[in-house]
This record gives sequence, C-alpha cells and structure tokens, in this order.
Amino acid sequence: MRKVRDALRDVFIAEGRPMGDDQYGAEFEKSFPLRTKAIFKGFEDYIDELEGVGDGMRVNANTYEAAEIDTQG
Repeated sequence: MRKVRDALRDVFIAEGRPMGDDQYGAEFEKSFPLRTKAIFKGFEDYIDELEGVGDGMRVNANTYEAAEIDTQG
C-alpha cells in the first residue's frame, strides 16, 4: 500500500497543479491543498489500520503457539 501511495504522490508531484485557467480551475485551485491532504490522510489511515491488523494477527499467532506448547509440554 505504501508503494501505491508513493506512486500517487509522484504523480501529484510530476503533474503539479493542472487546474486550467478558467473559473472552475480557479475554484478547484482553492481547495486543491485540502483535497490532496485528505487523499494522503486516507492512505495513512488505511496503512495504519492494516498494520494494526497485522500486529493483532501476530499476537494471536504467538498466543496460540504458546498455548499449544503448554499443552504439549
């Protein structure tokens, strides 16, 4: 997921701010920084969630492994 986020960030950097020179582009330009921040915040939140799930799965695996060792030992 980090690779996807980083690739998207690279596109944003490469493209700059291609909003156009009309009134719609001018309006979009005003909200562009907040929209960009929200997009990458969504990525960060999702990455954090995935890491939390991974951490929980590791804890569960270790718990089950320890219980299995206790019952065999």
